[in-house]
Amino acid sequence: TDNLETVIFNLARGSGTTGMGGIAPIRKNIIRPLLCVSGEEIRSYAKENNIQYVTDSTNADTAYTRNHIRKNIVPLLREINPSAEEAVLRLTKIARSEVDYIKSEAAKLSANGYVTRDDFCKAHPALRTRILHTLYTDFAGTPDGLSAAVLENAAEFASGATGKISLPHNITLFSDRDRIYIGTANEEKCCEKTLLSLILNAPAVPFGENFAVAL
Repeated sequence: TDNLETVIFNLARGSGTTGMGGIAPIRKNIIRPLLCVSGEEIRSYAKENNIQYVTDSTNADTAYTRNHIRKNIVPLLREINPSAEEAVLRLTKIARSEVDYIKSEAAKLSANGYVTRDDFCKAHPALRTRILHTLYTDFAGTPDGLSAAVLENAAEFASGATGKISLPHNITLFSDRDRIYIGTANEEKCCEKTLLSLILNAPAVPFGENFAVAL
């Protein structure tokens, strides 16, 4: 039942396919073995086996969004489909599986901290936004601030132009001729200085009588 409420809440917020994955049964060191069981089944089991349980005193207050969903929206869904929990459970499994696949493909293409322009432009639009999401999260440590609108705008820019655009938290998306990557606003200048230093300080390598090769 918690899973059903979470999916409805995420749907109302427009959180995308990831939100349709609901509550993950396993996440890091947290395991939720009762996600496949309804609240009614848990309470009935507890009563039949004389197991005491505690109900949160705020559960009846519909001023809270989750309680409003539980009290007013879930009953309407059950009128349409009495097995709404089971139906949403199937949905969350499918959504998590598809998101995991897209994440794995995005990770492959951005494994070096950037994605080549060729790979990016050939990718499906859904994969493009996930690639940028992955690059941003790897760089910033969190996806906070990345809305669907921000990602779609960034993907459209990166696939059609070179240059740079600002992203949340003073982070910049760089779109070069050959690659697309995430960095800070002054990273481009730093890279240029580093490259210039390498060129000026590189030794000449003899290459025949009249030529030399230098990095």
